[in-house]
Amino acid sequence: MQTPECVALPCRGARVPEPHCDTAGAATTFAAWPDGQETGLDSADLPDVAASLAEIWKGLTGVAFESCSPHRVAYAIRYIHDDYQDSYGALLLAALPQWIRWLAERTGATAEMVDRALQAVRVDVDLDANPQVRLTE
Repeated sequence: MQTPECVALPCRGARVPEPHCDTAGAATTFAAWPDGQETGLDSADLPDVAASLAEIWKGLTGVAFESCSPHRVAYAIRYIHDDYQDSYGALLLAALPQWIRWLAERTGATAEMVDRALQAVRVDVDLDANPQVRLTE
């Protein structure tokens, strides 16, 4: 079902909300999402981790907030590695697959799109060899 704030992407089979972003609302909704509890994180950490993921996710301007392409996942991973301490970054990375599934559920993304985004979580980002983010296995 397409809502007024969404635009259809006929070639991809998903609906993506217009570039508008209520990060606090997104974080709260994700933390309350039943599958969001399956991140393996302590329930006390989940709201803060969700808020951080929402802030990271909105950092890529000009892209609908709820889209979850492999390139956007690579951006998020690189941002986490560059800007967060290892212990907190590990919490963010642990929650990232469920974050992707939550976004996909909200947008109606195809299983293939979700699989590609999740696969990007499992690869390394090699910025030293190519400043334009090249994914390497």
